[in-house]
Amino acid sequence: MAVCGIFFAALSCATGANPDPANSMPARKVVLKTAPSDGRLFRIPPPVRYRAGAPKSASFTIKYLAAGETNIFGDTCIGWPENAKAAFSYAANIWGSLLNSPVPISINACWANMTPANVLGHGGASKLIRDFAGAPSAGTFYPVSIANACATTDLLPGNEKIVIAYNAQQPWYLGTDGNCPQGQYDFATVIMHEICHGLGFLGTWDYDDETNQGAWGEAGVPLAFDRFIINGSSQYLLDTALFANPSVALGAQLTGDNLFFAGICSAFANGGIPPSIYAPSEWSDGSSACHLGEIFRGTPNAMMVYSFPDGYSIHNPGAITMGLLTDIGWTVGAAPRAYIGINGSLDNLTLSTADPLLVQIALMPGDNAPAVKDWWLAADTSIGAYQYTVASGWQSIPNLAAVQPAYQGSLFELPATSVLSMPSLPPGTYTFYFGVDAMNGKVDPHVIFGSITATVQ
Repeated sequence: MAVCGIFFAALSCATGANPDPANSMPARKVVLKTAPSDGRLFRIPPPVRYRAGAPKSASFTIKYLAAGETNIFGDTCIGWPENAKAAFSYAANIWGSLLNSPVPISINACWANMTPANVLGHGGASKLIRDFAGAPSAGTFYPVSIANACATTDLLPGNEKIVIAYNAQQPWYLGTDGNCPQGQYDFATVIMHEICHGLGFLGTWDYDDETNQGAWGEAGVPLAFDRFIINGSSQYLLDTALFANPSVALGAQLTGDNLFFAGICSAFANGGIPPSIYAPSEWSDGSSACHLGEIFRGTPNAMMVYSFPDGYSIHNPGAITMGLLTDIGWTVGAAPRAYIGINGSLDNLTLSTADPLLVQIALMPGDNAPAVKDWWLAADTSIGAYQYTVASGWQSIPNLAAVQPAYQGSLFELPATSVLSMPSLPPGTYTFYFGVDAMNGKVDPHVIFGSITATVQ
């Protein structure tokens, strides 16, 4: 787990020159389509970090284009319904809780009548920039929102950073509770998907149906996303010694259903295996080579597949997508924060002596503490002080100052872990604390990442 953090620390925010206006290019749009109904309701709630009220570490501003205005993709807008704006703010705020950017991210949003009928929406970065101060890699285009975050300044002031349009003709579910019914498409899900493309989940891959040639690059320069695309033999598609640009050989790779994303953080989130990228045998412009593979459909990482059926609500990008964004240059999350939940609640609870009690801990998704550290867990209760260790479970201790590490290791999206399951407890107050030490090998009880109290009556 430390590898991912070390890799990113070495990769990001190198010294570079200020951007030359000639080094910016318009981005391409990526399309999200409808999928046939599968007759089920599929629900993924927002990240725990957002639900716990974590402060936003990035802010978004949204410009809703008026009727008659057009965007850079040529969409003619028809004006926004007021009841659609709440879902947009909700989706942007989720992203704001997951990313770090000192520069606000502005979105140009269009509500338009689109064809063909199976389009839900499309979007992308307004500009691509290379060789700016703080660029992770030279000779590489980055979406302007990443560039601004690394440079810590607005490199293209006055311009929107992300451009998105949505198909007004779809039967949208505009609520934010995730209860999208069959027959409707969850608007918040589609907003989050398109924002992600604008943040950098897109490449410059192209395919010519007449010549069967594949190609990449803007003026011969790749996008950050492009640099990580490999085939099943771990060959990089940017390697012109293997696949000339353009060439039929490259086209065969782009339509071979055998593409993967070779980023360290995204692979870590996928069990150490580079996640698959959508590459059907028939090239689909705006969908191929810029979405996760179909293997992730119906999983917690389903947000970035190329199409959604009705009845689905996916309000969490998933660990693979967050890893991918880290690989291409984003800093995700803020300082590591933990959550402790009791019986599925993030709030203090009052229980009866007959109620069961389940305590779970997790690191907030999007947070990470990649260096090796000791995390600890303790309870201060009416029946004494206790500590938890992975090896021995709960043990009585004289007081909180005597707590010892529960586990030593790097933290990266520590999954929800049940640390106490009791059929009932005696009356009293039970406060649980979760923290990470300030220096390896020594617990500091004052460094508390999360706490929660159960009052048993």
